[in-house]
Amino acid sequence: MLIDVVYQIVPWRWYAWGSLRAGHLPFWNPYSHAGAPFVATMQSALFYPIYLLLLWLPFEQTFAWSAILKLWIAGTLTYLLARRYRLDWQASLVSALAFMLSGYVVVWLGYSLTNVAVWLPGVILLDELLLTAESAAERLRYAALLAIVVAVQFTGGHPETCADVLVAGTMYHVLRWSQVIAPSGVSWGTKLGRLILLPALAVLLGAALASIQLLPFLEWLPLSAEYRSRGAESGFQLVRSGFWRYLFFLPLALFPNLYGNPAWPLPPHRSLLPWGQNYNEDALYVGIIPLLLAVVGLLASRRRTPVLRVWAVLATIALGRALHFPVIDWISQLPVLNLGNPHRERLVWSLSVALLAAFGAQALCASEDDRWPRLVRDWRRLNLAVVSLGVLLAFMGVVILPLAKPRLIAAARHAAEAEFARAGGYPLSLYYQRADEAVSKLLWSFRPANVSMYLPALIALAALAGTMWVLRRPTQRRSALSLLLVSLTALDLTAFAWSYNPIVPRAAFYPPSKLASRVAQDSTLFRFSATGVDLFPDAQMMYGLSDVRSFDFSTKWYKAYVMATPEARFWSAYSTIFTDFESPLLRVLNLKYIFAGGADSPAPGVAADVVSSTSAGRLWRLRAVQPRSFVVADAVIARNDSDAVRILKQSPEAVYQRVILSRPAPPPVSTAHPDSSALSGSGVTVVRYEPDRSDWQVRLRDFGYLVTTDAYYPGWRAYVDGIESPIYRANLAFRALRLSPGDHRVEYRYEPGWLPLAVALEFLSALVVVAGLAISGALVRKARGHRRDRDSSHTGSTAPGAPSAARSIGL
Repeated sequence: MLIDVVYQIVPWRWYAWGSLRAGHLPFWNPYSHAGAPFVATMQSALFYPIYLLLLWLPFEQTFAWSAILKLWIAGTLTYLLARRYRLDWQASLVSALAFMLSGYVVVWLGYSLTNVAVWLPGVILLDELLLTAESAAERLRYAALLAIVVAVQFTGGHPETCADVLVAGTMYHVLRWSQVIAPSGVSWGTKLGRLILLPALAVLLGAALASIQLLPFLEWLPLSAEYRSRGAESGFQLVRSGFWRYLFFLPLALFPNLYGNPAWPLPPHRSLLPWGQNYNEDALYVGIIPLLLAVVGLLASRRRTPVLRVWAVLATIALGRALHFPVIDWISQLPVLNLGNPHRERLVWSLSVALLAAFGAQALCASEDDRWPRLVRDWRRLNLAVVSLGVLLAFMGVVILPLAKPRLIAAARHAAEAEFARAGGYPLSLYYQRADEAVSKLLWSFRPANVSMYLPALIALAALAGTMWVLRRPTQRRSALSLLLVSLTALDLTAFAWSYNPIVPRAAFYPPSKLASRVAQDSTLFRFSATGVDLFPDAQMMYGLSDVRSFDFSTKWYKAYVMATPEARFWSAYSTIFTDFESPLLRVLNLKYIFAGGADSPAPGVAADVVSSTSAGRLWRLRAVQPRSFVVADAVIARNDSDAVRILKQSPEAVYQRVILSRPAPPPVSTAHPDSSALSGSGVTVVRYEPDRSDWQVRLRDFGYLVTTDAYYPGWRAYVDGIESPIYRANLAFRALRLSPGDHRVEYRYEPGWLPLAVALEFLSALVVVAGLAISGALVRKARGHRRDRDSSHTGSTAPGAPSAARSIGL
């Protein structure tokens, strides 16, 4: 479940951490799939304030501290939002604990999702302040602060979650506007301005503040393989097929481990649901106490408290999108939103339930209210229902499942045989083994000794007993009940979150590798790779190695190129791996070393020698290594990318002798194919190679093409003898230059066109925000001065040294 954290986020943060400490902005990543834009893929979160704040710490410690800071931000902002609704501090603390330790935040804590998600209550808080502000100065201040928070969440590194936050904020704004502004007596021009103008300006200003992150992303997005795949998958469905299956995830709001938990000490995690489950994507738990308090809040205050109805609507829509409820699911299929992941609307569900819980806690502890006896009765019934469900689950684990074990094994093996017939790929015995493991895990999970399965029922039992004890103490009822709710919420959610994000010893955090060190000692320019998922893609960045494989975020051109090789396989939706490296299309990429896991691993399908062998595997060195840049005499113009793929597949060996140029505007190519001997005596020497710049000395005896197997991408510029020269997209995904005979100095520099615009927008938007805060502060101080003068004139003079009533109130 944490594979992205270990193999992608950690290496990316390592690269960013090291580069920034060295005083270099890493706009380009040279270590993965022939090079890729680093900032553009967003999840590097290069400019995220928390990461920048922790630069001075040892790298390993930044993960623990960033997790602590994110939890603190989530809890503090939720607490402040609840206090804004005039809830007492105990009820507000319940909501803060519920959101900051909710299933969504806990399971995604190490991911860039929560970099963004923790700011959702801040966006809502500032929007609430903006809507309820009484003066223009206050509105100006809150709009500027909202722009800052919007900018920070944009730098967090997850565009889908940014969209979820802004969509949730927009829905909240419209619903609260209809409650606060629409019924007021101001003109419709003012009403529409408060509805659209101020929040839109704040969001646009926030986007401008984050332009150094957003502009490269917007450049990369249409060129990415992921965008192309998601666009192809999108299509409107009136009712999503199999939507009823998502109803089985509803119980996870009560018992989060009902279908297993990957943190349990068992064989590799596989869901107990027949059609599978991703624990991270399906987490709905916000704590059993907050969930029941949310129900109490709706029963107590839905008619008296308008904002509570807003959160009830947001919770319903979020849950409906996450579980693909008919009609509500149509929202997720709207343009742009259909590119996201509606499962992660659990973020909005979690915050909604947490705030509804605060209203429930407030109502339940208000013992002077005439509704209190009925609310206590409902509260006790809700807890009793959860306890009863826990007893039912325990009975199933103790009695029903052991008796049904033979039938469960038979059913599991029948499903394994069907999977083997459909997919194959592995021996039937392995499928049987997995089936037996699944049955064993099912029996283990529901045994009474597995406390984490039944913990919500135990917490509900404690709440039931505690409530009965509190009722016997009328004079201490409010404080005792508040303490009970806060304590049980903290206990429940801390126990739920405790083991999910493990702390590892520093020695086990990417330990030194003998094989990787052996490769890193080679000072020549080369690329490395491995068979399958050995040394998982992007992990090689931790050892300073460049890999031709990709884990994620490749361009559509590179994906099309590697998929033209017969050895390429998709490990997951967007991860490209290789079974071997026989194809010239792979060897031409400056490939020199190949690692294959296992002490007896076979040769990687290409002429190579073993240079090191350990129990972990073998390291092979190719006998013939193609340089990163080389010259060819011949060129072919492809009509389109499909035509380029066809030519590559048709004659892959020709990749060493000729280059395929893709439009737009390729250079003129002679129809006569020149003799390759025309370039005999020509050569290329690397002078300097850095992440965002490379220099080459090139000698040509005749007209030819310099082919460099670094990724083609907008922003790269070529200078031949100091004069800029056009770069042509070569062999679908790489670079080529047309050169004349003679000696040339060729420089490639990454000089993205978005950078000057981003710098200008950053400066101007920062100036606007600072000016807005300064002007609003000046207006507020002026208004306070006028009030003090007016009050002083009404109260008259006072004895020397005696504070006036106005001053006392002001203090």
